[in-house]
Amino acid sequence: MTVSEIWWRQVADCARQHVLKAVVLCGLFSLAGCGAGESPSVSTPAPPPSPAAPDQPPASRAAAPADLGFIPLPSVEQVQQAAPGGRADPFQPLPAQLAAAAEEGAEEGADEGAEADRVINPASDLTLTGVMRVGSQRRAFVQSPAGSAVLCIGNDGRCSSDAEQVLPATWSVLSIDLQRGCLQLAQAGKPQTALCLS
Repeated sequence: MTVSEIWWRQVADCARQHVLKAVVLCGLFSLAGCGAGESPSVSTPAPPPSPAAPDQPPASRAAAPADLGFIPLPSVEQVQQAAPGGRADPFQPLPAQLAAAAEEGAEEGADEGAEADRVINPASDLTLTGVMRVGSQRRAFVQSPAGSAVLCIGNDGRCSSDAEQVLPATWSVLSIDLQRGCLQLAQAGKPQTALCLS
């Protein structure tokens, strides 16, 4: 037991001496760095002048883009003309598409009883695009050639009394099944085939 204690004391004394030497060396180096006068200023050489560029007009310097077969994007003016600001429904088709859909409807003998542009004809290619619950109210999102609309259960499919009329007067929404993703419409009180998400 005594032999091991002696060895431990020798190791501890040796370690203290090494730590003391390291502290003294660090102190000397820091004093030597602080005691030196100002270092001579180092000047950086100026960058060499760039070679004179040949006098070419900027248009000829820009290389014409290679024809890769891409369709160029429309200009800002073309986009602004195609979609003028102020549409009531930003998700509604552009006016040119609405006019084309109206012409197609007239050619196909569409209902003349359509009250407004926003009224959709459920008899023509009505597609259910989604269903959801808002509070206690169930809603169905539909798309037709005349545009998109949100339908709620009731006589004319309106979600609130101040909303625009969406369905013709003889059509109503009987039910919206959130679990199956289906919409049940009725014409003059007669149930129609349910529209379901595909």
